[in-house]
Amino acid sequence: MASGTRLASPMARRSTAGRLYITRLRPAQDPVGATYLLTFGSAGSREIALSLGSVRGLDGLTEVLRAGRVPTGEIEKAWRVLAVETTHQVPNVALTRAMMRRLDL
Repeated sequence: MASGTRLASPMARRSTAGRLYITRLRPAQDPVGATYLLTFGSAGSREIALSLGSVRGLDGLTEVLRAGRVPTGEIEKAWRVLAVETTHQVPNVALTRAMMRRLDL
C-alpha cells in the first residue's frame, strides 16, 4: 500500500441510510422541551433495526438530524409534524459517526 493511502472504514463502505423513527415520549408535553425516542430501520421495511436512544428538546433533535445529514427542509417538516403528532418518520437518514457521537453510541 502506498504511503498516505488509507482504506475506507467498513462503516464508510456500506450504505447506512435508512428511516429514522421519532417518538415524543410524553404526548401532552410541550414539543419544544419534550424527550424524543429515536429508532432506526431499513428504508425498505417497517422493522426497527436499532434503538438509538433519546434526546431532549427540539434543539437536541435538530443536532442529531443535522449530524445525520438530514436536509433543512426535512428537519423543518419534522418540527411541524411533531408539534401536533407524537410520531414522525424521516427517510434517507445516514447513520454517521457524528450522529453516533451525538447520541453517545
